[in-house]
Amino acid sequence: MRFAPILLAAGISLVPALAPRAAQACAAPFYGPTSDKTTVSGHKVAFAISPERTVLWHQLAFDGPPGEFSWVLPVKKGAYLESSTDAWFEALDAFTSTRVYEIEPVCAEAEPDESGCSSDSSSEVSAGGGQVAPPTVTVVHHGSVGPYETVTLSSTDPKALESWLEKHGYVVPDAVRPIIADYVAEGFDFIALRLLPGAGAEAMTPVRVITPGGDPELPMRLAGTGAGERVPMTLYVIGTARYAIPSLQELVVPTEQLVWDYAAGSSNYAALRGATLAKAEGASYITPFAARDAFRITLQTPSSGTASFNAGDQPSYWGGGVQRLGELYFAQARANEDSPTSCVAALAALDYGLEVIDDCDPVDPTKCDPLNAAQVSKQELECEKWTDLAAALVGMAPGDVWLTRLELELSQNALKVDRKLAPHATQTTVVNQLSTENSVNPPCRGPLFTGSNTALAFGSLFGLWLGRRGSRRRTRPE
Repeated sequence: MRFAPILLAAGISLVPALAPRAAQACAAPFYGPTSDKTTVSGHKVAFAISPERTVLWHQLAFDGPPGEFSWVLPVKKGAYLESSTDAWFEALDAFTSTRVYEIEPVCAEAEPDESGCSSDSSSEVSAGGGQVAPPTVTVVHHGSVGPYETVTLSSTDPKALESWLEKHGYVVPDAVRPIIADYVAEGFDFIALRLLPGAGAEAMTPVRVITPGGDPELPMRLAGTGAGERVPMTLYVIGTARYAIPSLQELVVPTEQLVWDYAAGSSNYAALRGATLAKAEGASYITPFAARDAFRITLQTPSSGTASFNAGDQPSYWGGGVQRLGELYFAQARANEDSPTSCVAALAALDYGLEVIDDCDPVDPTKCDPLNAAQVSKQELECEKWTDLAAALVGMAPGDVWLTRLELELSQNALKVDRKLAPHATQTTVVNQLSTENSVNPPCRGPLFTGSNTALAFGSLFGLWLGRRGSRRRTRPE
């Protein structure tokens, strides 16, 4: 399994065209010509909200060969598409996933078994030439972004839009037609994507969509089409506040019930999380992480150490790797591309703490507006083609930026209406580095005592191993 782009957020609903596997699909597909062995298994969404624009990223998890993979995105007027990188979601997921550490056991008669040193991570459970269009469909733009052929369509006639899509290889399910009509009536345009000829599944990197104006809304109406009873989603929100979804019930995983199983080398967090999300009839979410200045801070472990992350093929060790999200993004991007570039200048610009401004002409980047002393150009936070961090911070200063992770498993009924995002009533930090003194199957021949509040941190079990793109993620060294 690997990740690729898809679905919905921030005024945009990403609609992948997959083979009809309705019982297992997690998105709202316009079915297109492809293999029926492909199964969508989940998706991740990120968007950045500033007063001047909203940025959406999306990535699809699927099993099996994707075949000819294509999809359609309803977008607001003026929206445009940019290419993204796998490293963006890899870094966000690694930094914000819940990690539970065992407390070091103190045995009365024997040393702990060496295999008892461990931590577990919730990242394992949390986790879109031909015929001429009818005159009522306007091709606003036709081109390519990364490995994708893209076309932006505008129409006031949903029937004409459906006809255009069908003539160009998109199969529009009957259940989707009234939803298309709604989006057309609301003034949406549509972006259609498909892989360029010769591009394989390994080329399916994420895309991001830029929409003018801050519109923190999740258009859910298409998400349930072709999906199962529950639609899993991990949502990252970047903005000047901790965010919530007021129309859904926010639940809290009862971490006081955490138990560490020394024999299994893991906790019961996954079970507690699943039971929590099963409540409220699938109209709820949890917030496992929220922090201000999230791209520059370090994370404290239960033993008052600093969490460390290592991108690439080698596991992290105590004190090794990188410790901040901004660094982790560039490190993982370099590892994915086997690039020696250090991105030191971009990280220095991040540390300035100035408001990030998109000051240059997108067609001619040498034409830029003047900046004042409290501003820094977006270009200074870019490193080669790795531009996600800069795109996320436009219109904001890094020190004011919150990153909120929301996890959802929505029912079909909960997907019938769009969902607004709003600042949370309590602007408080939510930590994701947890521990527990409750345990079973201790590695002792005699009594087990409560030791110092020191979480064992051994090899990659303390930090995080992020494999090169296409490799299988692990939390234990092999």
